[in-house]
Amino acid sequence: MTGRVKNRQAILGNSGSENMRQARSLLLQAYEAAIEASDPERIISRQVRLDGHLLRVLGQTLDLNDYSNIYVVGAGKAGAAMGAAIEAILGDLITAGRINVPRPVTEKIISESAGQTGSKGFSGGWIAPENSGVCGRSAGVSRIILNYAGHPVPDIADVEGARAIIGMVQAATGKDLVICLISGGGSSLLPLPRADITLVDKQSVTGSLLACGASIGEINAVRKHISAIKGGWLAKKAWPATLVNLVLSDVIGDPLDIIASGPTVPDSTSFTDAVDVLKKYDLWSSAPLAVRQVLIKGCAGKIPENPRSGDEAFARVFNHLIGSNAIARNAMAEYFRQAGAVVEMIEQPFTGDVAEAAAVFSGRLEALSSEKNLAGPLVLVGGGETTVKVAGDGSGGRNQELALRMVEVLNGRKNVVFAALSTDGIDGPTDAAGAVADGFSFERAFAAGLDTGVFLRRNDSYGFFAGLGDLVCTGYTGTNVNDLYVALIMP
Repeated sequence: MTGRVKNRQAILGNSGSENMRQARSLLLQAYEAAIEASDPERIISRQVRLDGHLLRVLGQTLDLNDYSNIYVVGAGKAGAAMGAAIEAILGDLITAGRINVPRPVTEKIISESAGQTGSKGFSGGWIAPENSGVCGRSAGVSRIILNYAGHPVPDIADVEGARAIIGMVQAATGKDLVICLISGGGSSLLPLPRADITLVDKQSVTGSLLACGASIGEINAVRKHISAIKGGWLAKKAWPATLVNLVLSDVIGDPLDIIASGPTVPDSTSFTDAVDVLKKYDLWSSAPLAVRQVLIKGCAGKIPENPRSGDEAFARVFNHLIGSNAIARNAMAEYFRQAGAVVEMIEQPFTGDVAEAAAVFSGRLEALSSEKNLAGPLVLVGGGETTVKVAGDGSGGRNQELALRMVEVLNGRKNVVFAALSTDGIDGPTDAAGAVADGFSFERAFAAGLDTGVFLRRNDSYGFFAGLGDLVCTGYTGTNVNDLYVALIMP
């Protein structure tokens, strides 16, 4: 379990007291426990098993003697680990497979002793290696091809992988089984622009939606209607094969039609919904002409709507939710309890503007400030996914911004530490999972010439916490079940 946080010693070294060092250490260990519990290979190995020629997936049993071929496809940040887990179960029974996964972030942990990380945050997707878009077999897979592609803004490697996946499922017959593996990030990693829309058009729309603070549901309503693979189209094109979809959720409430834009699920949104989202955020007039033309034709009934409930394509589709944020939150809470802490779970998931989440945590901490005689640590644990309306020119992610907003809240509370952390290890377009703040952070920032207000206005939370050495760096964890928020109050 240990070793997930690569700059652990630097983070502990930034503690303002021995009490805070213990608090930071406990928090990082609880985070690692949450990631371990969310590991896709562990989850799948518990929920999928092969008994002779019978494949058991949760409550479903499939007789593999009924199928001539087994194909494995998918997309998402957890795709490599999910593929490895399925291949460990089925082995050579897999005919072929292809999964779109994000190419690794270029990591430069400069110096643990200095408490710094770099590379500097970037705005257009990941820092790509020279072999951008290369396919390979690794991470425990030999029958499945992993296609390394762009995220969060798709690139040509994503499109090529999506085309290959569509080609594979279209070749499947009624005597074949398709296993689809979907996890967070699947929307960006599975682009197949519709009609005359180009990849550049889709990149433009995706980038604008990510920057304006739109919710994941709103973003995906647009994505699904400019795509030839999302919104149920993957299932439509796989018909009449049997399709079993395993979903690791990164969306609040676990709506299957929103996770990765629901490629195997009936669509509940419409072309009109997509237009309304773009108009709501004043993006309609600036959207590429080809995008507007497709949406207008769709609203007029000149382009088929995405597959709906009742379509024959879904008669042999079986969608299984195998994991969500609750797994990570519960594991984190249990770790704290085993360490002797009293845990208060915030059951309502955090959504919407990051400032609102900061206000909630501030209020809960204020309510707990009367606790004077703590026998052990008191912990607040929550989860969810906030949004940030980007107005500045800085770098960062929603978790780093939340932690930055908590710096002033915690000022002077020398027994409190807070962290906002992604379960995938990548917060926004940066190489950090999130950040840690405590009651000493404000004065440390002041001494270093770091003005919280200036960094907030610039949306440069990455720069702020890089300066303090309090970014949390793990690299890709191989899972993705939303974010974790924790406040730890020491006695």
